[in-house]
Amino acid sequence: TRASMSDRGKVGAGVNSADIRLNTRQEVPSKRRVYGQVLIGGPLFFEESKDTLYYQGFLWSIGPISEVLRVQNSSDIIFLPTRDFGQILAPEQNFDGPPFVGNVRVSLRQGLRNQPIDPLLAEAFPDLDPDTFRQRGVATLVLEASSGASFDEFEAMWGTSRRPNPVALIRGVPIYDPRDPSQRLPYDPNDPDDLEDAMLTWKWSNNASLVQADYLWWKDGGRMPLSTMRWDEIGRSADYDQGLIATKSGELIPRHTIDGVVTAGQSPVNILQSMLTANRGFVVRHQGRVWVQSSRPIRKPVLTITDDMIKGGIEFRRSQPKRNLLNRARVRFIDPRQEWTTVDGPILDRPEWREGDGDLYEASMDFMWTADHRRAQRLQKASLEESRLGRLVTTALDVESVGLKAGDVVRFDLKLVPRINGTYRLTEVGLADGLSAIRIACAEYDWTIETDWNAAVDEQDFVLPDLEVT
Repeated sequence: TRASMSDRGKVGAGVNSADIRLNTRQEVPSKRRVYGQVLIGGPLFFEESKDTLYYQGFLWSIGPISEVLRVQNSSDIIFLPTRDFGQILAPEQNFDGPPFVGNVRVSLRQGLRNQPIDPLLAEAFPDLDPDTFRQRGVATLVLEASSGASFDEFEAMWGTSRRPNPVALIRGVPIYDPRDPSQRLPYDPNDPDDLEDAMLTWKWSNNASLVQADYLWWKDGGRMPLSTMRWDEIGRSADYDQGLIATKSGELIPRHTIDGVVTAGQSPVNILQSMLTANRGFVVRHQGRVWVQSSRPIRKPVLTITDDMIKGGIEFRRSQPKRNLLNRARVRFIDPRQEWTTVDGPILDRPEWREGDGDLYEASMDFMWTADHRRAQRLQKASLEESRLGRLVTTALDVESVGLKAGDVVRFDLKLVPRINGTYRLTEVGLADGLSAIRIACAEYDWTIETDWNAAVDEQDFVLPDLEVT
């Protein structure tokens, strides 16, 4: 028997797809936005040969991007980190690979709205209109490749494909961090020039809560007005996601991160739901305000609900349906050690649970925005343990409880229905019965699940597979 993960992070096809690493030919390329750190290719916007030189231009991302960590042809490094946007660059050394020095030049543009035409193309093709051929607001790579002194040298550089295949490891758009006073929000979010000026004060980050908040307001994402965002709450979630967790090797890594590419043509709901798997978070709406809440453990309930506070009936579900019950979980995540591809990680098995359940309940957990198997394993364990919490309560409370909001933790202490008693997190809060009561829905909550991680015991070894060469 296999349990469905549709309500706990099973993402739709194409979300942060591996296709982002491919160079493609598309008549109408999709608008893309890079978050965190990503190995990326892109749609071709220019291709031409001139004498012994071959030119390619690729669209990367809506800008501005933050940094290019390396440019490579397939897996052969051409050059390493640079922020030299808008310049013609040439490699100064060969990195144990093909003889790129003297045979390759590249130019990178950050993706500013007022960026000029690419300098390599302007130099080689002066007939291109410098006013219209600018790819305004889009980060690009242009590569000039020599055919080399001989066929053997050409093949040594570009392989049997007979043409370059440039990809790059880049750091994507800077995102707003409310904890940094040097950063500012746009005065007019509808003014693209003011928005870009504000973004140039922001800094690169792959903090999960900050990325989720950025996607919430992005005009091709969640489209939430910036004025409705609760940046103080987002900052608290960002603090938790930025905290360090231990690994078996002794290395400390940030708790929750997001690295990947979103496409404007995809469903914002699907994108956001998949992003929330990166920190087991959720979006809170309260009194016209919106924020992202990470899985920061809440130890103290904000309210104890007693019999005299209940107004009306109680709907109660005691256990999880079998489709949501799990006793074994597979995991998929991004592995930077394997060219930032999506890979299958260790299997987490609970045979003692399976014996009690009387059957195998298995699912695959997709953490498509999470890089590093250690971070993914921690999410895997917490999600598996959370699947065992099955109690749900829906009821109405007296109007004095109006201060409650989704995400709050409450405790039930009832004498009439004691089997309900326990700690729950609110999933919905709204007015009921002609505004005389507050209707709540809540799910069983155990804050210790978030802290139940001992790397020395829980982290499974995950070694790279042996490379088979034929």
